[in-house]
Amino acid sequence: MINQYEVVACMRDEFPQVSNDIPELAALDIHSTIQGLTDYAKQKATLNDFLEVKKCMLFAEKMYGKGNKYVKDVIENIFVYSFSSMLLCERSQKMKLLALIPLSLYSVYVQQILKSHI
Repeated sequence: MINQYEVVACMRDEFPQVSNDIPELAALDIHSTIQGLTDYAKQKATLNDFLEVKKCMLFAEKMYGKGNKYVKDVIENIFVYSFSSMLLCERSQKMKLLALIPLSLYSVYVQQILKSHI
């Protein structure tokens, strides 16, 4: 199981361009780390840089799959929760973004939507 401190270290390795913009990474703050990943993915989606968006999705999926309960909760509450706002775009872009969301994260997203309508 990967813990929150390991996620921050993996983020530094995988996305140094994002890590440099997040001073909280020095404090090993997983919330700021995942928020930074989320903001980066949204920015790249806006720029139609689908390769980088896919890289973000795969990183989040990997951390979600290998993470402990705390890591999973943070990814669900920040990264997956952002899908709704990320998908507020033109239909063609929305379809491309939906295709990039890994099944495990998409399942969590659908659960969030279902729970919000109860």
